[in-house]
Amino acid sequence: MFLFKLFERKSSRRRAKSVQPTTAACVSLESREMLSATFTVSFDNNPGWTTSLKNKVETQFNKAANVFLNNFQSHNNGNIQVQMRIGNPSNGRVEAQSLTNASVGVVAGVDRRMEGAAYEFRYGTDPNGSTVDATITFNLNYLKNELWFGNNANSIPNNKFDGRTILLHELGHI
Repeated sequence: MFLFKLFERKSSRRRAKSVQPTTAACVSLESREMLSATFTVSFDNNPGWTTSLKNKVETQFNKAANVFLNNFQSHNNGNIQVQMRIGNPSNGRVEAQSLTNASVGVVAGVDRRMEGAAYEFRYGTDPNGSTVDATITFNLNYLKNELWFGNNANSIPNNKFDGRTILLHELGHI
């Protein structure tokens, strides 16, 4: 595997402040096995979850998770378990949260902590074992009437929000 590094040569004269053309150097890196975190989705027992609605949400969640993983690589094999819930989020629409946290060290006598799902993503260690790591809670009316779960981004109705984009945003909270 190779990494290309770009170098700018700055002029040694202070007044000129010119930047000379960029040069590239090829640096060989050690070979590593690429690991990746994964997401697993489940649903609470709320009767508002129809089979069709579960399938739509799970499909778009998996697509959102792939976008997330392509942009934020983890070098660990953690499996972040996310449960979809129907309830009353504080903002009236949708909210996400990690269900635990973990210590990342003590600095000046203060225990520094990280959200549990982010900790598992970064370090590959699940701070709460086999329990669900995070939840995404939807208002049922918002879920059914204001989110669009189609596959063609060019056909989102004007009166709907793209469900995949909403799920991707919520992944950022956990």
